[in-house]
Formats: sequence, C-alpha cells, structure tokens
Amino acid sequence: MTLPAELEKRVQEFVRQIEEQSEWPLTSLERLALEEGYTDGYGKGLQQGLQQGLQQGEQKGQVRLTMRVLKSRFGDAALPLEEKLVQVPSLETLEELAMTAIEATSLEEFTRALEAVLTAAPETAETE
Repeated sequence: MTLPAELEKRVQEFVRQIEEQSEWPLTSLERLALEEGYTDGYGKGLQQGLQQGLQQGEQKGQVRLTMRVLKSRFGDAALPLEEKLVQVPSLETLEELAMTAIEATSLEEFTRALEAVLTAAPETAETE
C-alpha cells in the first residue's frame, strides 16, 4: 500500500521516536517492520471505516426511503416514526419494514410492526 505524503511523514516520525526512546539503534529490518506495521494498521483501519460508513449510509438511505413511502401513504402523521426507524439495528430489518410500509393498510399497522422490531432488537443482539 502506498501512503499519502502526509501519512508517510507520520510513519517516519513514529519510527524516529521509537529510535530515540530505544537504547540501541534500530536495525533496518526492525525499521522496515515498524513501517509495515504502521502502514498495515492504517490500511485495515481505513477499510474498516469505509465499510462502517457504507453500512451507515445504506441504513440512512433505507430510513429515508421508508419515510417517503409512509409520508406518501399516510401524510405528515408518519413523521414522528423517523426517530424510531433510525433505531432499527440492521439493514435487512429496515428493508423488511420498507415492504411493510408499502403493504400496510394503516399507519397503526406499520407502527405495530416497527414496535415489534424494536422490542425484539435487544434479544437479537444478545444471541448473535
């Protein structure tokens, strides 16, 4: 992985600090291992952050879609449900709720389904 110039400077500074704190100078192999470890950690952190950001983005989009369906079908009475929709823990469950929003015969029916999901959510998280 090639690092951006700013991060490369950080790596060099990190290695320099390690050398200053050590009684013995670092060998070229130790220096290389530190640099690779730092770079690898950066890459993994970046990848993890991107995946988490994508998932959060997908969930926000699904909440917006579900709210659009609810507002279209039931008007502004659906607006307070957005606070509860953002508490739904998984994208799959949000997708199921979007289908429920399309098929529900009333806002009350959808609200019951949403409440059931939110009540069951802590139990689901514990068993996973």
